[in-house]
Order: sequence, then structure tokens, then C-alpha cells
Amino acid sequence: MAHERFAGRSWSSQAEEIAAALPEQIYVSFDIDGLDPALCPGTGTPVPGGLGFNEAVYLLASVARSGRRIIGFDLVEVAPGGGRDGWDGNVGARILYKLIGWSLRSFGR
Repeated sequence: MAHERFAGRSWSSQAEEIAAALPEQIYVSFDIDGLDPALCPGTGTPVPGGLGFNEAVYLLASVARSGRRIIGFDLVEVAPGGGRDGWDGNVGARILYKLIGWSLRSFGR
């Protein structure tokens, strides 16, 4: 995905393509170590090059707006107390908040 963005493809078009490939009903398993490790340094397997917070939220929004129904979700690999005053927990809570909101919106048609 990063290579495509470097070549000029927008995140919007990538997110829409991802959403379009999904079945009508989906279960989202959000692994927090898919985010940039600057956001969650305490996660079990931090890897450089992950998504930014807004990119992740945009992808969730794209899925909900595409007509798919988010029928359930989980959030894994959150490790509060990673040495930054609970920053991992903060980011995890905000992702959870967004998952709840977009899941509810996906049923609101």
C-alpha cells in the first residue's frame, strides 16, 4: 500500500478498493501493532511503517460507508503502560471508540 501511495495513488482510492473486496457482513479484528509504533510503542510487535491513526480511522469509515455491515470486532495487542504514561491505552481506547461508532453507523441505513 505504501508503494502505491509513493507512486501517487490516494489513500481514499486504496481504502475504497479494500472495502469493495469485503463481503456484506464483516468482523473486524484490529491488531494495534498495525499502527505506526510511534502511536503504540508498548505493543508486542512494533513494526515501522504502520498506519497512522487517521489512516486507520479512514479505512474503518470507508468500510462502513461502502454498505458493509460490521457485525462484530475485537481490538488486540494493546499493551498499556508502555513507558509513555498509558499512551498505548489511550490510542487503543480511541480506536475502540471509532470501531463502536462505525459499527453502529454500518447498521444505520
